Amino acid sequence: MNNISNQYTATMNEKGRITIPSKIRKMELYKEGQKFYFLKTEEGYALVPILTKEQLEEDLIPKEELSKSFDNAHQIDIELEL
Repeated sequence: MNNISNQYTATMNEKGRITIPSKIRKMELYKEGQKFYFLKTEEGYALVPILTKEQLEEDLIPKEELSKSFDNAHQIDIELEL
């Protein structure tokens, strides 16, 4: 894993697996079993966490963290467009 000014990279292994860097998992509160959606964009694919009904109802992910996560994702989209 490399960190290039707040941009992280990971390498796919022989089984096609890519590990989400631990700093991102901690920052975004991703836990084992978290599901993601691969969103097709003009540039490739964006990885979007899928929140369960329980996560939304029980506020397992604090609203501040969720908001920060969306803001971070939006900022990355802006940087990728530049």
